[in-house]
Amino acid sequence: MTNEQPKYLFDECALSACAVATLAQLLEFASPDSSATVQHKLKFHDHGEGIWDEVWIPEAAKEGWIVISADRGKKGGRKKGEKLPRVCRDFQVTHVLMSGGMMKRKQFDKILSILSVWYPLLDTAKEPGGTQFMMEPAALLGRAILRRKEPTIDPGEPPPPGYLFQK
Repeated sequence: MTNEQPKYLFDECALSACAVATLAQLLEFASPDSSATVQHKLKFHDHGEGIWDEVWIPEAAKEGWIVISADRGKKGGRKKGEKLPRVCRDFQVTHVLMSGGMMKRKQFDKILSILSVWYPLLDTAKEPGGTQFMMEPAALLGRAILRRKEPTIDPGEPPPPGYLFQK
């Protein structure tokens, strides 16, 4: 990983553009010399909502963004493009996926949850590109748990780089 400041790119599945702007202001207020940038995908990529992940994620990869999304790739197919976790892995983009329980929270509570794991979230920038994390709700409203998620392999799909098979 590079020594540059971490950059977190939220897509429309995770937070609204207004919520990301609010999060950025809170982080600036809390730490004016913050070493991280947060931005919404709509500010990063001008194609609007609904653009396929294989279009904008390669651009995010070139610029070193860490993607935060609730698109866990549970549904999809050729008509919807490739699944976000796979595109992130293929382009070596570290990504944080919000669980279904996180997505049931209101925007305000999602912001509080992100702030509750902000320092561990900063550590995700130290991980190799393509690493996946899961953000899950903690028992207390407005709190979250951030966990590294081991990749799952579909039969017939090549394993991700560096994946060790154990029998």
